[in-house]
Amino acid sequence: MGFDPAKANAYLQQARQIEQTLSEHQELFDEGKFLDFQSVTTALETEIQRAQQDARKLSIGIVGAMKAGKSSFLNACIFGGKDVLPKAATPMTAALTRIRYSETPQATVHFYERKDWDKIADNAQKYDANLNNAYGTYCRAHAGSTERTLSLQEYERTLFHQNVSEVLKSAKELTQMAGSNSAILEHLGDADVLDGDIMAKLQDYVGAHGRFTPIVNYVELEVNLPELEDLEIVDTPGLNDPIVSRSYATRQFLRACDVVVLLSPCSQFMDANTVGLMANGLPDNGVRKVIVVGSKLDSGLLNEPKGSFSVAYKNALNSYKGQFSRTIQQAMRNNSRRAGILEKIGGSELCFVSSTCFSMARKQKQHQPLSPAENLVLQNLHSNFPDFDETLLSSIGGINKVLKTLEAVRQQKAEIIQGRNNTLLETAQINHLRALDKIQQELSSSRTTLQNSTSEQLLQRTKAIQQVMGSSRGKLMNLFEGAAIGCKNKVNQLLPQLTLEQQNHQRLDVQTSSEEHHGVKGTGLFGLIKEHYSCTVTNKRVDVSEVVTNLEHHASTCQDTINQEFQYVFNREQLSHRIVEVVLDAFRKSDMEFDEDDILLPLQNVLNELSSPEIRFDYTTYIDKVESQFPSGYAENDDIHKLNSLQTRLLNEIDQDMGQQLTAALQMAANMLNKQAVTFADRIQELLCGELEKLQGQIQERETYLAAYQQFDKTIQQMKKQLAQTDSSH
Repeated sequence: MGFDPAKANAYLQQARQIEQTLSEHQELFDEGKFLDFQSVTTALETEIQRAQQDARKLSIGIVGAMKAGKSSFLNACIFGGKDVLPKAATPMTAALTRIRYSETPQATVHFYERKDWDKIADNAQKYDANLNNAYGTYCRAHAGSTERTLSLQEYERTLFHQNVSEVLKSAKELTQMAGSNSAILEHLGDADVLDGDIMAKLQDYVGAHGRFTPIVNYVELEVNLPELEDLEIVDTPGLNDPIVSRSYATRQFLRACDVVVLLSPCSQFMDANTVGLMANGLPDNGVRKVIVVGSKLDSGLLNEPKGSFSVAYKNALNSYKGQFSRTIQQAMRNNSRRAGILEKIGGSELCFVSSTCFSMARKQKQHQPLSPAENLVLQNLHSNFPDFDETLLSSIGGINKVLKTLEAVRQQKAEIIQGRNNTLLETAQINHLRALDKIQQELSSSRTTLQNSTSEQLLQRTKAIQQVMGSSRGKLMNLFEGAAIGCKNKVNQLLPQLTLEQQNHQRLDVQTSSEEHHGVKGTGLFGLIKEHYSCTVTNKRVDVSEVVTNLEHHASTCQDTINQEFQYVFNREQLSHRIVEVVLDAFRKSDMEFDEDDILLPLQNVLNELSSPEIRFDYTTYIDKVESQFPSGYAENDDIHKLNSLQTRLLNEIDQDMGQQLTAALQMAANMLNKQAVTFADRIQELLCGELEKLQGQIQERETYLAAYQQFDKTIQQMKKQLAQTDSSH
C-alpha cells in the first residue's frame, strides 16, 4: 500500500497530543529528550507536506566540511562547468541554498514563519531559565568549597554552554543576533525576491552582520538550466559551520534530502574528524542513497612522489580507499549509536574528482585558453610526472563518473520518492518510540534511585563522584597540558616549511618578442651624410596574472599544509581514548558501584566538542597590491625586475602573516586545551551529579515524586503502545 495522507495526518495529530503531554511533565526528565521527540514530529509534518506535492522534485544534498570544494564541484558537475556558484567565501556560501530551475534567474530569500520564530523565542527563554537553574545548582554545590566559584558569564561559557541542547543554543544565538531590532520581525513569513547584482544584495540577508540574517530560513537560487527541472539541489554551508544556528539548520534540511553527496578533500579524505562530522550530521532514516566524493584530486596527486603518473594515480586512489575503509570501521566500533548511517556511508560508491582538471579538459576540447591557475596545475603535473598525458585530464576530473551515478539516481527518482513516502510513517514511528524509550529509561533510573536512597546516600554518592573526579583531575590536566605543549612546539617546526615552499611559487614565464626597426641617421660633419640603418629590438613581457597565481597557490598550499599538520598535532581520537581510560580507571579503583554506560555517555558528549584549529587565509589584499601597481595586467622590460621584486616581497609577507595566523591558531588550540585541563573534570562531575542533585531536591517529597514517576511511566507505556499499534505498513 502506498502513502495514505489521511493516515499520516491522523498519526501526526496523535504525535502532537503526546508531545503536549510530555511538555506538561518536563520536570521529571531531561529536556533534551523532549526536544528529540519534538524534532521527529516537526520533520514528519514537513515530510507529509512534501509527499502530497503533485510534482515532487528529487532532493539532492551536497554536504561537506567548510572549504571542501562544494561550489566548484557543483559548477563542474551540475552546471556543466559554468561558474554559477561563487568559488570563494562569498555570501552564498554562508547560507543554506536550494537550487531550482526557473526560466528567469533570481534569488528568493525565505524568512522564518511567525510560528517558527515564536518557537525559537520560546526556546531562547528556556535557555535562559535552564542557565539560571543550573548556575544556582552549581553555586549550592560549591558552597563552602575552597575552589573559586565561577561567575555566571564564566559558567555559561565553560560548563553550561557545552552541555546544553543544540536546539536551545541555536535559538539563543538567533535571538541575540536579532537583538533589539524588532522591526525585522515584521518580515516573518515573507520572502524577498532579488535580481540584478544578487551577490551584493545577499550581504544584507546572509552576511555576518546582515540586517535580516537572524530571520533568514534559507535562500532559493533559481537558474535557467532545464536539467534541473525535476531536481532540487541543497547546497549546505558546511557541517562544521561555526554558527550554531546554520549548522543546526543544515541538519534539519538534510532530513528532507533523498540523496546525499558527501564531499571530502583528497588531502584529508574522510579522516576521523570528517567521518564523525558526517555521521553526527546526517539523519539515520530518510536518506535513500549516499555518494562519497573525494574532491581536489589534482592536489592529492601532486603530493605523491615524483615519477610515473600511472603509479602515483593508482597508489593515491588505493590509499584513499584504504583509509576510508579503516576510518569507517573504527567509527562503527566507537559510535555504535550511529551504526545505521555509518553503514550507509561505508557502503557507498567512491568517486574522485578534480574540478580544475575537468575545467581544463573542457577548455582544451573547446579550444579555449586556460586560466593562469590551471596552467600552473598543468605545469606541475608535467614536472612531477614526465609520462603525464594531457588526454588523462578528463579521467582525473572524474566528473563523468559522478554524472553517471547521478543519472542512475535520476532514473530511479520515482522509486526513491515512493520508497521514502512508503516508509515515512514507519520511520517516524521508530524514532518516536526510541525517544519515548529513552525517556522511560530515565524515569526508571530516577525512580529506582529515589526509592532506594536516602538523602544521606545521595549526598555520599555525590561526594564519591567528586572524589573520583578529584583523583583523576591531575592526570586529566597532564593529558590536556601535554597536548597544549605539543601545539606550541609545532610552530617552530612549521614556520621554516612555509619559507621553503616559496621556491615552488616564484617562477615567471618571460615572453620575448623581437621587432625590426628601420630608419635614417646623419653621420659625418654636421650630420650631412645620411645613412640607412636597421636593428632588432627585443622586448620582454610577463603577464601579471602569473604573479597572482603564484601568490594564490603559495597561500593555499601553506594553508593546506598547516591544516594537514594540525591533524597530527591534535590527534583527537588518541587524546579521547586516553581520557576515557583515565576516567574509567578512576571509577574502577573506587568502592562505588557504577554502570560504565552512565559514565561514557556524558563523557563522550564532552569529548565530541574537542576540535583541531583551522587556518582560513585571505590573500586578496596581496593580489590588490599587485594589480594596483600593474593596472595594465603586464610588466615589460625593466618593469619585470620590479614585478619580480614585488612578488618576492609579497611572498615573504604571506609567510609572515601566515606565520602569525599559525601562531595564533596554535595558541588558540593550546588555550582551549589548557581551559579543558581545568574545567574538564568539573564538567564531567556536573553531568554525573546533576541527576543526583535533582533527586536530592525531590527526596523531601519522596512519595509524591515516586507516585508521579510511576504514573508517568504508565503514561509513557500507553503512549508507546498507542504508537506501536499504528498501522505503518505499506
